[in-house]
Amino acid sequence: MLLNMLTRYGRLFFTRPDKETDKNPKEHKDGEKEKKKKKKKAFYSDDESSSSSSSSSSEEEAEEAEEEELDPDHSALLSSVAPLLRSRNAGVVVAVATLFHYLAPRSQVVRSGKSLVRVLKNNRETQYLVLCNIATLVQTRPDMFEGTAKEFFLRAHDCTCSALLKLEILSQLVNEGNAQLIMREFNAYIKDTSRDAVLIAATIQAIGRVAAWLPSLTVCATHIYLLIIS
Repeated sequence: MLLNMLTRYGRLFFTRPDKETDKNPKEHKDGEKEKKKKKKKAFYSDDESSSSSSSSSSEEEAEEAEEEELDPDHSALLSSVAPLLRSRNAGVVVAVATLFHYLAPRSQVVRSGKSLVRVLKNNRETQYLVLCNIATLVQTRPDMFEGTAKEFFLRAHDCTCSALLKLEILSQLVNEGNAQLIMREFNAYIKDTSRDAVLIAATIQAIGRVAAWLPSLTVCATHIYLLIIS
């Protein structure tokens, strides 16, 4: 209750960091791609050899400035609840992660996602509830779960309801770096005849969503669909 109250208080009285990047996570990914292209140009340019080091240092300074711009009470709130991310109680971790989702800058929000992934290793009921929260959070803050896609791969003992949530989460976590890995995983689910028909249908829909977000995967998705038809 106290953590929920603090979250409501923070959303009401504190300015939300990274507000402009949360409105459309796909546009945020495109912006990150453009930044990477600029870095590559600076790296391979003979005239701008020194600009790459200066740009990286300026980005670090920008992140530090972002944290410094937080209200003192805002920073105190985040630092006070951060140790609770190590709690063994899944409910506590979910409440703190929700607070970080709304109030923490991008540089701090990743560790809350890792804590949520940690408490997934629990009984089925708790795992399902945590997955429901992750499926909601990942829609607006996929950066919370950066680098954790493998943790959402389906297991043989997963119940159908949890497996469906994992598919939804995986489709939200796809980017240029892990796209091929996740598409191979989706292909394996479709070929597995022991899977529930509902799960296979959800996998096909997930492939379609991923191909719509990343046009580079259209050919791969088409190939998988042709295999299904044949």
